[in-house]
Amino acid sequence: MPVETFDAACALAPGAGLRSPDALHVAAASGLGSLVSAFVAYDERLVEDAEAVGLTAVSPSP
Repeated sequence: MPVETFDAACALAPGAGLRSPDALHVAAASGLGSLVSAFVAYDERLVEDAEAVGLTAVSPSP
């Protein structure tokens, strides 16, 4: 992963209450820009955090 992804994850984690792996997941998807059509996660908190940074996020039904 590029160092910029780690920097972006660090910027997300303190205020959002994200766990480190989740912050990396959101930062990596966000860094891909328009290549990501949807951020998919079962964790509703992770979906909310992805939406907070401007990603279209969805949670499939269990």
